[in-house]
Amino acid sequence: MRHTVCLLAGVLLGVWGCNKAMKVDNPVVGPPPPRVNVANAAGVASVDGQAVASADVDGVGDVIQTSASQNFTDRSFSDGTVVATVNGVPIFAGEILDPYRPNLLQAKKQMTPEQYRAAREALVRQDLPRAIERKLLAHSLRSGLKAEQIKALDAQLDEMFKEELTNMMKKMGVTSVRELEIEFQNRGLSLDQIKKTFADQQMAQQYMFIHARSKINPTREQLLEYYREHAADYETPAKVRWQQILISHEKHGGRSGAQRRLSEAANELLEGKSFDEVAKKYSDGPTASSGGKWDWTQKGSLADKEVEKLLFTLPVGEVSPVIRAKDQFQVVMVVERQEAGRIRFEDVQGDIKKALQAQDQQARIEETLAELKADAVIHTIFDEPNSTALR
Repeated sequence: MRHTVCLLAGVLLGVWGCNKAMKVDNPVVGPPPPRVNVANAAGVASVDGQAVASADVDGVGDVIQTSASQNFTDRSFSDGTVVATVNGVPIFAGEILDPYRPNLLQAKKQMTPEQYRAAREALVRQDLPRAIERKLLAHSLRSGLKAEQIKALDAQLDEMFKEELTNMMKKMGVTSVRELEIEFQNRGLSLDQIKKTFADQQMAQQYMFIHARSKINPTREQLLEYYREHAADYETPAKVRWQQILISHEKHGGRSGAQRRLSEAANELLEGKSFDEVAKKYSDGPTASSGGKWDWTQKGSLADKEVEKLLFTLPVGEVSPVIRAKDQFQVVMVVERQEAGRIRFEDVQGDIKKALQAQDQQARIEETLAELKADAVIHTIFDEPNSTALR
């Protein structure tokens, strides 16, 4: 998609072509993540105690013109309900609910009609502010272009969406657009709506690229100041990579059986066999199959303080004395250790520069949105009379 993104920028900036792809890290106009009473890591939201899982298709969008005095009395939250207007451009409930449609269809079977309506309303309330911002940015972009620029913009958006369709087909394992459309239809989704969504998102991002991108180039003094102010972020605790041979009493008929197995392992180590080989053969530990290897372990993170003390005092490569516990024996060996310290400024100055530029860009994004909202006419279905609460 890189070349089409560049061409789109050329249409908007009056320059055909660019040297590198645009990337706007803009949380304001990105796809709306599920944010309603998240119940678990799988992305399940709940409304009135009913589960509504989040969908994986993003976006909203339509550009049908309507009157700014749209009647907002319909609170049914059917797909055709106009839930907001942005400078006369409507946002329909269906646009916002489309990403959640497959899961809403499943949830509907378990809900009363009122619970289902409440679930739809909750999702609309959740995502409407972002939908308004995307619609505002997309509308602002188009309204500032001449007819020939709009024609070129639409052509480039079509090309970009063709590439997106190719990616979708690969992801869903189909070989034609028709098969893809059928897949989406089976999930209750509209490919046409997804295309409109995609266009809105691209136009919103391009508007921000033109009007809100960071232009600062921090000096070395500014980078150093940030480094000093965030010194704690660059502190590195002591850490160690190590190996373990753990022999459980229970797995070897008790303490005496475990003692015999430990002696066998110790003899093989004395004979010069590698710790890896002996651990794979004798250890009962969770990493035995990989030679008893543990990745970087920070100081203070182990529950067994006796083992931890050895790990941060033993010479690297030396096998520890036997560590005896009531239910097991173990020996450990330090593979590599790093002492506590601080990451050098020279190693992070590039990241600091990006952080400062990201801060500047976020401030510009917020300023740009504030300016657009101040001049916009925005109405929502949730407004009290004469209210502009979501502006």
